[in-house]
Amino acid sequence: MRKRSLVVFAGAATVGACIIWLTQSIPSSAGTHVSSTATANPAVPSSTDSDSSGEPGCQAGCSITNHPIEPLTDSDYHSLIRSVAVGGDAERVHALETLLFHGPQVGDLIDRLGTGPLADSEVETLRHELSKTHVRLWMRLVDQEGVVRASIENERFLIAEKTHVHFPDTQDMDALEISGTIFRTGLHHLWTRM
Repeated sequence: MRKRSLVVFAGAATVGACIIWLTQSIPSSAGTHVSSTATANPAVPSSTDSDSSGEPGCQAGCSITNHPIEPLTDSDYHSLIRSVAVGGDAERVHALETLLFHGPQVGDLIDRLGTGPLADSEVETLRHELSKTHVRLWMRLVDQEGVVRASIENERFLIAEKTHVHFPDTQDMDALEISGTIFRTGLHHLWTRM
């Protein structure tokens, strides 16, 4: 069963809900994800444009910033693997969730350093969870009268990658764009600030 996260937010003029599903990656032969919808808007820079800071596709005042994540050291990795294998319940869950947060780096560490004391079933579970590299996003913005002003349906994004979301249909409003990064913070938890 797939798990979903529900994020609810409210503002002075809008109330909305955002549902995010964690999904597995698509093989590279299936194409790559584009982080904006197909709707072209000349007021919105393309992914090849850049602002004064050099960030591709960013407008002045863009909320996207690099989110530096301290890489795991070899020692940290071995300690986390050992905790998953022999730790108490809380320690095992914390170690697994830390490994998932570091996603792609952990895949490289597994290939380079192995999985030490993990049982085959634990290695299979870890690899399966690490294969979940994308999220699907549903979002709608509703005004105070209950009218849906903008929505996104089933848009696919890479975890831990800067993302710009362009709403394809904003009815009578100006073009709407939000930006941010979605992080995997646990086995069934995602975090974003948009």
